[in-house]
Amino acid sequence: MKLHRLELTGFGPFRNTQIVDFDAFETDGIFLIAGRTGAGKSSVLDGVCFGLYGGVPRYEGSERR
Repeated sequence: MKLHRLELTGFGPFRNTQIVDFDAFETDGIFLIAGRTGAGKSSVLDGVCFGLYGGVPRYEGSERR
């Protein structure tokens, strides 16, 4: 699987629409999601999980897997 683009609106700390273009990093091979505490790094990964599975355990209060 390869991620190309992620668009988040009203998700986690992203009130306004935010777009992550993963194709922009394709030539680098590997990239790092970095930022200050509370910047939304985990929410980007949560958005990917939501897109794939339709839910995010830490927001739903379900048990950890």
